[in-house]
Amino acid sequence: MKISGDEYVVRPGIPDDIAVLAAMNEGLHPYPGVGPWTRDLFERHPFVDFRDFVVAESRTERRIAASLVAINQQWTLGGTSVPAVQIELVGSDPRDRGHNLTGRMLDAVHQRCRTMGPALQLISGIPYFYRRFGYEYAVRPGDSIDVAAAVLQDHHCHSELDFFVRPAVSADAPALAGLDRSAVPADVLRCHRDETSWVYELSGRRKDSLPSVEVAVITDRLGAIAGYVVNSPRIGSDGALKVFAAECVNDDVWAGARAVMLRYLADAGAAAARRTGSQFTALRMLMPDGHQLMGMLPPVAVHRAEPWYARSGDLGALLKWCLPALAARWREHGWPRSVLVLDTYHEVIRLHFAAGRLHDIDVVARDALRSAADVVVPPGALLQLILGYATPSELLQIWPDMSVPEPTTLDFLAIGFPRLSASVWSVI
Repeated sequence: MKISGDEYVVRPGIPDDIAVLAAMNEGLHPYPGVGPWTRDLFERHPFVDFRDFVVAESRTERRIAASLVAINQQWTLGGTSVPAVQIELVGSDPRDRGHNLTGRMLDAVHQRCRTMGPALQLISGIPYFYRRFGYEYAVRPGDSIDVAAAVLQDHHCHSELDFFVRPAVSADAPALAGLDRSAVPADVLRCHRDETSWVYELSGRRKDSLPSVEVAVITDRLGAIAGYVVNSPRIGSDGALKVFAAECVNDDVWAGARAVMLRYLADAGAAAARRTGSQFTALRMLMPDGHQLMGMLPPVAVHRAEPWYARSGDLGALLKWCLPALAARWREHGWPRSVLVLDTYHEVIRLHFAAGRLHDIDVVARDALRSAADVVVPPGALLQLILGYATPSELLQIWPDMSVPEPTTLDFLAIGFPRLSASVWSVI
């Protein structure tokens, strides 16, 4: 698909773009490893290839003026898998700014999503900027919390260790994927990792690629994998080592494995500091609020999470993907009528019930509405509701053009749409 306008044409990537885009992204994004990351997305990523890049090309000079990539992912929401794309590496040559190239490239992604799916697009980065293109602040990552390096030493040095740690290898991928399926709480919105995703994290990337990570597995005395922890191989300019994820098979394992993880992370931070001749000052926990790795550790600093924005060009389709999760939440709380009607000001979404159980969702034109809707909800508020950004009661306070006339309906919505914490370590 090509979109033309003025002196630029927007087109999908082609194999010959790789060298140009790797160099261009290195120049536009001031982070080490952006060039290798671009090449990984072209050549190695299991769910991305050159056609998932979108470029804006100058007609007259035949050169790439701007680009982005749409990374195919699966996100889990209430235990249900939802297809999504995450937009990354958005950038324009300074000579070509002011021509709405970002908007044109995003239009191309949105058009592809309308015809081929998925119904959810995600992006992080510049505050407010992406609202101009239909994105809403609808994902709520927890604040990142710093734990001082000195506290780590004091915390674990006297612990009785019943678990052990070693670097993860590709052969661990099935166990890691299985642990994610069984141990991750249903009230966490997160990017799903299957075996293929884990193999890519462990052995698929170039070592100097920006998103590369170190993964360690926690084993019991028999060598069985009981948990894992994921951290950056590099410390930041402030001496903090980022921790992206950590899981254990159950609460009993957490009780003993937490000390092992913290000892490992303290050693990883010290090793990263030695490689750069700097000082390791803290762990930066980039995980949902209340994560078990924190335990009773005292934070020395709290950083507001980077903004994450979401968009859906088809909220009815997105809700339909979430039907199994909604049905499970409402299993013990039947809806007394055959239909629950949501009016989004643009269209009407109908949730169909039989014997109180949700069994189907469809969309009709707004002029087909013959009686008052049960819920009137603007599209942005509905997206926040689906993704667990806020509870229905909270959204009523935020959105003056949202209404739920009946208190019993509001109570029912609160059961189906709880607030969700988000883990935003994604497969990029």
